[in-house]
Amino acid sequence: MKVIAILGSPRKEGNSAVLAQEALKGAASAGAETGIFFANELNIKGCQACYACKKSGKCAIQDDMTGLYDAITKADAILFASPIYMWGMTAQLKLIIDRLYAYFNLDHSSRLPKNKKVGLIFTQGNPDQSSFQPYMEQVAKLLQFLGFGETRTLHGYGWREIDCAKRDQSMLKSAFDLGCQLAKS
Repeated sequence: MKVIAILGSPRKEGNSAVLAQEALKGAASAGAETGIFFANELNIKGCQACYACKKSGKCAIQDDMTGLYDAITKADAILFASPIYMWGMTAQLKLIIDRLYAYFNLDHSSRLPKNKKVGLIFTQGNPDQSSFQPYMEQVAKLLQFLGFGETRTLHGYGWREIDCAKRDQSMLKSAFDLGCQLAKS
């Protein structure tokens, strides 16, 4: 079992990153091999809408996404984590999500292995838990449309300081448990 996390935050110790790393600890405790990718450190261009991926089955852009495609394909479960910026995931993670278009065939069937597990971690400063619920549901539906299995979501809110996740024992446990769930066959 292999579980990877793709972190959208530019802060390696930010709230979403802390929760994602705790989830990976949970996955490792359940026997999974884990890996982590920091989107902010990757050299990834936006999708060019060239449709080369529809002809060859592979994206034509040669950048750090090439290695990420390989990691996503080989992983049994993927965890995407991001703070909510301007009503959505970070631009760094959105680039990666957009490039997942390469997994679609022309008929919009997916080339991803069926029912690959997926987890989402979102954090926000806004204290209203429901503010971005429709957005989080949209992302979950998008991932299911791409061919991922049922989405498990963890959501931290009202966190305006960088260390809120580190101080929230209940949320850290929930993140650890999410990792355990993703690691189960």
